[in-house]
Amino acid sequence: QAWLSSSRKHAALHRKERLLASSDDEENNQKLLVQHRGARRALVRIASHFGSDVPSSLQKLWENFESKGLQESLEISRDSTQAQLLVTTLQIIEAVAPAIHESLHTQLVFLLPQLCSCLSSAFTAVRHLAARCFAAVASVIQKEAMEVIVNEV
Repeated sequence: QAWLSSSRKHAALHRKERLLASSDDEENNQKLLVQHRGARRALVRIASHFGSDVPSSLQKLWENFESKGLQESLEISRDSTQAQLLVTTLQIIEAVAPAIHESLHTQLVFLLPQLCSCLSSAFTAVRHLAARCFAAVASVIQKEAMEVIVNEV
């Protein structure tokens, strides 16, 4: 009888610890979500503010949009650490591509073949973000994106 009571207390304590842990996880997830949204909005506002001067004024940001850099990232993304860097690059492209100034849309065309290459990555996160990225770029340059889909995918 005492053992059963002790066992129930232990189980109740364990459930309480899990609830507390899950609420901590939930709180951390909420903080991360707010941080992600804020960073995304900041990138979009910055790209909109600089307009056609993004390549010269924000060189580090623009490096994410250069197809050569994306291709190199794809080639070295064989381990999870490098794949995470590629995921970060794809997240930046996804967020900023719709806000890129019209005069820079021709540069986005060169990203499409590399994004298609990312679709065959060994990492699920890379494939998922590449598809979302392609959709974000396609929302800006529909005709060119459809040509790439018809010819390459």
